[in-house]
Amino acid sequence: MTKEAIIAEAKKLPPAVQNEIADALWTSGSEDYELTEKQRSELRRRYEAYLKNPNEGSDWKTVRGRIEQSLTK
Repeated sequence: MTKEAIIAEAKKLPPAVQNEIADALWTSGSEDYELTEKQRSELRRRYEAYLKNPNEGSDWKTVRGRIEQSLTK
């Protein structure tokens, strides 16, 4: 089965099941993942922005809620 076929089948599942699959895939990833220099730079930039204003932005619960809501549309 191709990657595209797996994704197409997963999209047919209810959003809650899709979220479970996404969580399972996300947590099963290798810890040896190498970031590119561009990714490292972006993470540094975001961290520095956070240090300047830690109250700006959204907490994980809010972000996850927005993501889950967008998946049900």
